[in-house]
Amino acid sequence: MAFPDPTVTARAYLHPRLDAPVFLDEPDSDTYDYREPCVIIKDVGSRVLYQGVFLDAFLHFDVRGVSRETCETLAGRVHDLMNAWDIVDSSVVIQDGKDFPKWSPEADRRVPAYEFSFRAWLRPSTK
Repeated sequence: MAFPDPTVTARAYLHPRLDAPVFLDEPDSDTYDYREPCVIIKDVGSRVLYQGVFLDAFLHFDVRGVSRETCETLAGRVHDLMNAWDIVDSSVVIQDGKDFPKWSPEADRRVPAYEFSFRAWLRPSTK
């Protein structure tokens, strides 16, 4: 049984629903201005198979923006979308979407940022 990469799956879900780019790693500073709004998804999960059918996915979201206000709006939008993921995709079973975005600016470059984590079980797509 093959399971999709949780970060790639989450990006495919978020990308068409947001006006900001969604990255799977820190964007290259030569091609992307780090002060522009963006979402970075990181896989911090254990990748454990649960009950032989579900892949436990634990994702971390780093949401950046040009100001704290615009960043907060984007982080809220991402948070809402992730908590509605199971409504549009029956292969997703949300386990923990209670972590709300918290203010966590990037200190080195003084980039406004919010972050939160999200846990879900993923199973092979039924689509």
